[in-house]
Amino acid sequence: MAAFDQYIVTFGDRNGFTDITSDVMGFTSSIEAGIGQLGKMSATLTINNNDGDYTPSEGGGNGAYKTVDWYTQIIRIRAETLSRDVELFSGVIREIDISDNGVNSTVTIKAVDWTQTVTGAADDTTELPTSHAIGQAINNVLRGESGWGAGVTLQSFGDISATNNPVAFTLGVATSNVGRVAQTNVEAFDIITQTLLPAGPFVNYPGQISFQASPKYNIFNYFLIDSTLNKTSFAGNVQFSETPSAATPATTVLPITALTVDFTTDNLTSSTEVTSGISGLTTQTNTNTDAAEKYGSRTRAYRSTANVSNADVADVASFWTNRQSTVRYTPSRISTTISAIEQACGDNAYLALSYLFSLAEIPFSTATITYTPTGGTVVDSHTVIQKRTVRATIRHNNHTRFVAGTGLSVVRVEFKNSRRVRWHVRYLR
Repeated sequence: MAAFDQYIVTFGDRNGFTDITSDVMGFTSSIEAGIGQLGKMSATLTINNNDGDYTPSEGGGNGAYKTVDWYTQIIRIRAETLSRDVELFSGVIREIDISDNGVNSTVTIKAVDWTQTVTGAADDTTELPTSHAIGQAINNVLRGESGWGAGVTLQSFGDISATNNPVAFTLGVATSNVGRVAQTNVEAFDIITQTLLPAGPFVNYPGQISFQASPKYNIFNYFLIDSTLNKTSFAGNVQFSETPSAATPATTVLPITALTVDFTTDNLTSSTEVTSGISGLTTQTNTNTDAAEKYGSRTRAYRSTANVSNADVADVASFWTNRQSTVRYTPSRISTTISAIEQACGDNAYLALSYLFSLAEIPFSTATITYTPTGGTVVDSHTVIQKRTVRATIRHNNHTRFVAGTGLSVVRVEFKNSRRVRWHVRYLR
């Protein structure tokens, strides 16, 4: 029995979803999360259109999907592992291109998470220094409630009578509160990115789009990790090693097929200056003298954050100079494949494999990597997953049922084993 079963690719809206897995030739999907900024998710699918099913009627198409308005549709990719299925991608179609030479035709669909497709009017906000939980504050901004601006316009997905409902899931220990900053002519996502997320700083990444029948809701999920940045929020603490093992699903260590180790300099900070947009508070500066002496001036500044006390402002300033003040030599990218996982770990790998696939559970989950550098000693590196990319080329049996996939590396090196899928996981120390 295998740890991995298959992918299921569907498109649709509130009126239902259609399984198009048998037409999908391959896909690439990634999700990433950053500190104090919006996370993002995307997918690109290549679809066989030799039967003309996807050609629009305006272009002479007579196929099954000739009248589909693709830009109103959701794409979902689900990964099925032994005893546990997870959503790998959920997003809105942003671009669709059809290549047709009169003999062969392919369709390329590009989809993104829901936060990248919303629109919203600009509005003024007044100051409200009263503390709000960060999740509730962002919900208010997106919905345009309680004086938090004009909100955003979300897609109806086939039923304009449905209520659009952004829902925040706050992970970790939720201890941080925020206020509302007075701003003029500001849009919803500017409030979120300029005042709210830097005030933790908080980690944010998009979730799935789902539908509720009664009451009738379109639910737009997203995830927040509180400023504690609790790395044990998820059960998805995965482990990788050059000598993998899998006594049980709970103790599975996954194989490494490629590893990149780099010096971490992107977020290096020696001095931070933070100013809250709430009146009566003072600018807080924190400097790491040792970092400045070793690496020179590496400064960052945040203006008009939603912090409600000088103590909170000071915490943000000290966060960066404490957490990002040292250059480390640590894993920055790791790759693995389904074939290698199943060969080393058998079906016991299904649980760790499902964590790697899950759009909800993998961002900012902890990871342990054990490796031995050339001429060196064994290293155990404890890291946090910042980005996960799945690349798959799907092979079909009689063009009707998904069988397995092949993986391509970022340098476009093809692996011929038909059961391979490759992850590229970037780590933030």
